Amino acid sequence: MRNLFTRLYDTIMLWVKSRHAVSLLSTVSFAESFIFPIPPDLLLIPLSISNPKKAYYFAMLTTTFSVLGGVIGYLIGIYFSELFLSTLSWIFDEKSVEMTIEWMTEWGVMVVLISGFSPIPYKVFTVASGVAGLAFIPFLIASLLGRGMRFFLIGFIVSKGGNNLEKKLRKYSEVIGWTGLSIFFIYVLFTYLGYF
Repeated sequence: MRNLFTRLYDTIMLWVKSRHAVSLLSTVSFAESFIFPIPPDLLLIPLSISNPKKAYYFAMLTTTFSVLGGVIGYLIGIYFSELFLSTLSWIFDEKSVEMTIEWMTEWGVMVVLISGFSPIPYKVFTVASGVAGLAFIPFLIASLLGRGMRFFLIGFIVSKGGNNLEKKLRKYSEVIGWTGLSIFFIYVLFTYLGYF
């Protein structure tokens, strides 16, 4: 258990320097927008840290493929919503999608914009946009703005951190890792107890 997060950090930083890292980032960014449960930020951040000069390039790739995946989610919502929701109930809670559709009816593309930027699962909103019959062009613009702001903000922060950011984060990786894990367990506990 000693130096667990430092070793994990070293492994991740070694991996993101491999020749497959960019392809995987693009694939995860695409799939996460309609089915995949892992957010692309978990690849974008270490990849950008490993090469801060290319942070905006990685942000652009993530945004592009995420929005393309969002288009697939939108089309699924239009043409295959019932099949998709019934076969993938482990990802999509039908009640959540119904509530999302109600939000979209009331707030329109603002919901897509906010979901694209926030930690809320974007995939639910891409499918729900299709189910709700949200106009495609406004959906596309809101997706580009929301996803772009999120990923380019990461690129901006990392690029400002410079080449020393990798060493600084490694130094505090144990504190960051254990703090993050503690917050996660507290969240799970409070969710289990019905506070969230």
